[in-house]
Amino acid sequence: MPGVGTAKRRKVRRGTSTKKEMQGSWPAEKIPVEIFNLIISHLPRTTIQNMRLVNKEFEEKVTSYLFRTVVVPFKSEIYGIASEIGPDLETASPRGSVMLQDRGMRVFQGFGRHILQFAMSFEIDENKLARPPVKSDQEEITSFWGTYKWPFKKYNRYSQLEGLELAADETRTMTKALRFITNARELALSLDGGVGWLAGPDKNPKVMERGGKYPVFGQSRFVPEPRRIIRSKKNPRKVKAALQASDPVYQTASQLAATRHASFEAIRRETNSSRTSSDSLAAETLNLETRPADQLYTHPDTPPTVPDRDYTPSSSPMTAVGESVTDSEDNEVELLDISLEDSGYPLKPRNLTLAQREMLLEIDWAQRAFVQSYSIAIIDNPQSFKNIDTLTIARLPHRQIPLFRRPDFWDALPQLHKLSLGIIPDWREVAKLPTSWVQDISLPPSSSVAGVFQLFKYHIAHRKNITTVHFEWVGGGEEAPGLFARNRHVLPAPLTPKASGMVNRKEEVDVLVFPHVRHFSLKNCWITPHILTKFTQAHKQTLCHLSFDSVSLTASLRPNMNPNPSQENADGFGLVQMAQQPNFQIPQGALVHHQLLQVANQPALGNQQLLALWNVMIANGPPNQQVQTTNTQLAQQNWFKQPRMGSWAWFLESTAPNQKLQGIRRSTKLDIEPSPYVPSRLTRLDFKSCGYVKLPLDFDQTMIDRPPVRFTDSTSSRKKEIEEWMMKTDDSNLGVIANYIDPIEDMTLENAWDMKFGWTTKYKRLVAEAKADGIPFPGKGRFFGEVNILHKILGDSQI
Repeated sequence: MPGVGTAKRRKVRRGTSTKKEMQGSWPAEKIPVEIFNLIISHLPRTTIQNMRLVNKEFEEKVTSYLFRTVVVPFKSEIYGIASEIGPDLETASPRGSVMLQDRGMRVFQGFGRHILQFAMSFEIDENKLARPPVKSDQEEITSFWGTYKWPFKKYNRYSQLEGLELAADETRTMTKALRFITNARELALSLDGGVGWLAGPDKNPKVMERGGKYPVFGQSRFVPEPRRIIRSKKNPRKVKAALQASDPVYQTASQLAATRHASFEAIRRETNSSRTSSDSLAAETLNLETRPADQLYTHPDTPPTVPDRDYTPSSSPMTAVGESVTDSEDNEVELLDISLEDSGYPLKPRNLTLAQREMLLEIDWAQRAFVQSYSIAIIDNPQSFKNIDTLTIARLPHRQIPLFRRPDFWDALPQLHKLSLGIIPDWREVAKLPTSWVQDISLPPSSSVAGVFQLFKYHIAHRKNITTVHFEWVGGGEEAPGLFARNRHVLPAPLTPKASGMVNRKEEVDVLVFPHVRHFSLKNCWITPHILTKFTQAHKQTLCHLSFDSVSLTASLRPNMNPNPSQENADGFGLVQMAQQPNFQIPQGALVHHQLLQVANQPALGNQQLLALWNVMIANGPPNQQVQTTNTQLAQQNWFKQPRMGSWAWFLESTAPNQKLQGIRRSTKLDIEPSPYVPSRLTRLDFKSCGYVKLPLDFDQTMIDRPPVRFTDSTSSRKKEIEEWMMKTDDSNLGVIANYIDPIEDMTLENAWDMKFGWTTKYKRLVAEAKADGIPFPGKGRFFGEVNILHKILGDSQI
């Protein structure tokens, strides 16, 4: 009988092997890596991460694509360093001391060779700033008669931010980590310390629905993650309120929550009066009660998520980049839900609490240490970064610019050809007084122009290897979300030593010169016509390509003019209402009549304001279709005539003369002298959403006045509700986008240089977000196009 068992085993083995052959196997090393890359290009990032788990061949061929572009958020655990620290530095445990762990460094050592684009980010989470951790203001002291509490002798730190600063101070550790990134071609950096514009309660529902982080390397290479929207079963109206801020339910809930929050604040003040340990515990408990359980999302505009039931707000260490250690890097599920407690406005940008000011101060300390270590690590690794040809500083607070004013940093990048710089203007300065009291001082945002100008002039301009420069202001303008930020706070381009030099024609002002730059681009700024002309003439022998993205011209200023700030304040909505929408709450006829009486009693004001007021009176009347038709006919008849001095058409005619336009003038026998053309090496001009901007300065800007448009009731009520908490400034160098262009200039740009007007379907998302911020006609008066100067000159000369 033993033979029977053996025969059965043979049959079982034969059947198993036949079954394996029928199932098939992976053709090892037969599919080239190009096929892998082609498939991966159509997959989201999480799916690519899962592909690495299939087998070793998948891991080897997928890793190079997955880690080609890496953005590392700076945390205390970045090198494998434990984040826990002891009560003080002297009693820190060996695990809490700054020491190198194998796991953290192994990440850089194992994957560094695959990285072609490497970035580090250190950004504040505005939602954690709204509810900073509670820290005690007294320490326990043990003596021979017992234990008692006494105020700290030194300034008491947030333990997690102190851990971040300790990690940032590890210069040798960062130097060793970056040494493994040997094949990188582009370095990037993204910092935000919270001293710029803070949105606070001014949230855009469309932006919150979209979510996402600020890009560092532009648009992501990966396919967007599939988004599953899980709606709240308990109260579906709260989900609708998150997406429709103008809904009456949202307004009612906001008022109720604000009332509830006010009562909580009263209790908090009573609770904190005695400043004892029990009081601190009660305040912390109250803070946790009023804190919604949705504060783990990683971006100020990302929808909040609801954690598990056994989660507590203190269970995950907080990091300044807005990510918890337990947070997943890619959010697969987004809950569109807003807690009613958020309507109490825990973050009031105009009136920060002491804890919020202390948090900003300590984040600034940690960021300074981080930037210093980052620059030293690059200086100490010349062999690793000798092939770097692109440096992208996507976001950098202006106050951190002095840390980059060191020649050895730029000398360590000998092959650097392309520099991109995005600066966050300073709106406040946070400082600690000798008494350990932390205060914030308001700053004019335009003061940041001087720092950027000095960096360019003394550290960038003279370097022959840097041939491409891009600059942009981060914050304000067309893409800034919020009722109080969209189309506002536009800063001047850093082409003059000070912001005031852009509008001062009484004195001779130096203009920034790049003797070795061939490609220069600007984004989100304004320029006066005479400075733009002076800049292009200074680069006529060097500059080949000039690009403008959301760049606006002002009205032209007469020679020997230095306008003073006007009585209308841009942040007080005077300029915004004048440039975009007037206030229809006041009878316009009576308002203009009252202003006319005031002007009549002040003859020194001149006739120009009378004319402007007359235009306002006409504009507030009913629409006249015949007048619009006449304007169109006049534009068709006069578009080829001499453009207005200081306009975009005037700049193009002097920079890129158009033979078609001049031929029409000759055929119509118009005795018009062409604008003076200065031959140059400039061969291409790019325009993307360019137009005009208005300034709160006292000079003639009537040529860019637009017809009045009405605010919606929901937008007006929302502004009134949160206006008192928003940041304000009397900076007269902040512009407001006009969203208007003269019809004659419109046709001139379109017919002569093939410009396109308005935001196309490509800007569909931006249009929806702008309308949610009260902009009725987003993209109106903005034009797009490119001008190939060399092509037009050669082509016309051959005709």
